[in-house]
Amino acid sequence: MLEKSLAEAKTYQLKPITGEERTECLNNIIIRGEVFDDEYHWPNLCRFLDQNKHLFNNQYFTKAQTIEEFRGRTIPFKLLDSQNEVRFTFKSYMNLCRFLGQQLIHEYTGELHFPDNTELTRWETGREMTVHSDNSWPDGDQTNHPTSFRTWSAIYYINDLYEGGEIYFPKLEWSYKPKANTLLVFPSNDKFVHGVTKVTKGERYTFAMWYTQDFQYLEV
Repeated sequence: MLEKSLAEAKTYQLKPITGEERTECLNNIIIRGEVFDDEYHWPNLCRFLDQNKHLFNNQYFTKAQTIEEFRGRTIPFKLLDSQNEVRFTFKSYMNLCRFLGQQLIHEYTGELHFPDNTELTRWETGREMTVHSDNSWPDGDQTNHPTSFRTWSAIYYINDLYEGGEIYFPKLEWSYKPKANTLLVFPSNDKFVHGVTKVTKGERYTFAMWYTQDFQYLEV
């Protein structure tokens, strides 16, 4: 079977989704604002993040990132231990977000989907992401795709004091301008192929979360 590279994926022609199917897809996108209270917990997260940005360059995390493009830009939930106060604080915030996402997915689908991966992600000025699907190649083929087991995706926007960095869904001709302290949830399949526009000023911080119904990939 032909293994498809990310470079090949960029060349796919994406056919727009229209009519009732588009409406149904848009209804599958969940937006929840004010995830943490504005009086204490969200401002505390922002301050805490600002004081500990150096963690992104910690070798413990950089060595764990196998994708060169994301090295120095991600801190995975799986590597945050409970013995260190700083790491435990990040882990606690991420844990609350990933289970809120699980709750919203359950309320919408009536099914249980479990977190398989959660990451704190930094997007510096100049960073962007090309269009992709989270569980298939952009044409819908799941052959040899490394995360074909994923069912839902979610992004918690920690801050919004930057320019650019909007998520866009080309098949749906829909985009979302990030608002701080907001959670965005959507299916991982090829109908929801998405990208992120270039951050032109400032830094964008998010919790990225993915879900599955395949127990062998559960995040603990």
